[in-house]
Amino acid sequence: MNSFFLNKSPGTFHKMGVFIILLSLLAFTRGEITITTVVEGDYTQLNFSYPCANARVTLRNGYITPFYDSANPESVSLPEHRELSFQSETESSNCLLQLKINPVLRSDEGGYILTAYDSNGNILEDPRIGLRVDYPPGKASCEWGEEDVGDDFGSMLCKAPAGSMPGQIACYQNGIRLPPVTTPTEVGDILQQTIWVRYSQTSYCCASLQDQPIDRCTCNDFVWDPLHNGTIIIDPCAAPQQDSTSSQSPNEDNISFPTIATLSPVYESITEIPVKNNAYISLHRAVFVLLVMTIVALCVVLTATFRKICKITKHRNIIDKQRNDYTNVPTVEVKL
Repeated sequence: MNSFFLNKSPGTFHKMGVFIILLSLLAFTRGEITITTVVEGDYTQLNFSYPCANARVTLRNGYITPFYDSANPESVSLPEHRELSFQSETESSNCLLQLKINPVLRSDEGGYILTAYDSNGNILEDPRIGLRVDYPPGKASCEWGEEDVGDDFGSMLCKAPAGSMPGQIACYQNGIRLPPVTTPTEVGDILQQTIWVRYSQTSYCCASLQDQPIDRCTCNDFVWDPLHNGTIIIDPCAAPQQDSTSSQSPNEDNISFPTIATLSPVYESITEIPVKNNAYISLHRAVFVLLVMTIVALCVVLTATFRKICKITKHRNIIDKQRNDYTNVPTVEVKL
């Protein structure tokens, strides 16, 4: 059985599966071997080169029944997102079969083997391509945790189906990304992360690829909206709708809404989280620039004053020395 069809867990198990696939493709092969990786949803094209002088060509995924057989071309059965095309390479006397896949699905992952036979049924070539499909984590869902900071902030535990690519979970309130309590971790097939979230404000949470910019207007896997009894807002950038469908939201019975002064240590440790609005930051920058300019001007004035004092002092010292020299000159009496 081809290892592509084994159930695999994300992360380490997925990488081990690719290694096993490579070993499987290397066994008893006579043709070219290629391993290609494509992200789910992208386009890919698998090219198989083989001698044109052959009696029969088949193409299969793994070691199951071929889905293409030139001896019976009418029996080709392909999904809508797959397409076969054929070309001749006159310079090398080879032919080219192309399998186009758009978009790539996880079910397309596997070891594709083209086999060319001569008239006696002997294998001339069997080029193989191993297709690996990477995919991001699935949609996130969240629930309140047990840990609180102050009276308005609580920990929200968010989970999502893990992908084969490293993922993270982000939450936003008022357009600001909220500080995480923990780093993203995978527990089995589940990606999870804990985020500090205000009880009193609408929050939008979603899973994404790690270190990838997130558009907050599309970050709406899970929505917590205390002002509208936990209703879902489909578009985070649009106005709330009263008739939106309900979501499973954390319990509101024990929620209070005091100040968040006790959260300052948390925000100080999150350098990427903006805690002031743009107008406040602009004002502080203007004050800072004015202060720096004042200090520079003061330094220039003090430097010029110090130099002038030094110059005057030096001039006085020269005059005093000349006076002393004149006083000490010996006198001569002249007799008439």
